[in-house]
Amino acid sequence: RDVTAFVTQQDSEAEAVKTLAAYDAFLKEEGAVEEPGFAVLPEARVRTLFGTWQMVWTRGRVVAGVHQAPERSIMETMAMALDRQLTEAAP
Repeated sequence: RDVTAFVTQQDSEAEAVKTLAAYDAFLKEEGAVEEPGFAVLPEARVRTLFGTWQMVWTRGRVVAGVHQAPERSIMETMAMALDRQLTEAAP
């Protein structure tokens, strides 16, 4: 099974928050279940959907996430690596 990490840059931090909320609402409409958060990224939203793990968060103007991880530990590992890259690339 493929796991996808994604980023999308918005025009502002406010737009990033708005995009995150819209994506999270979409996941919920599709039947996603809210799961306990992730201490390393406390602002992240963690969901399960169709037997896979999803996580989405913002970092400044960027919305980032992990989609369709088969296990929570895989999702967390990918999220930490992606967030580390975002932090290192930040101006």
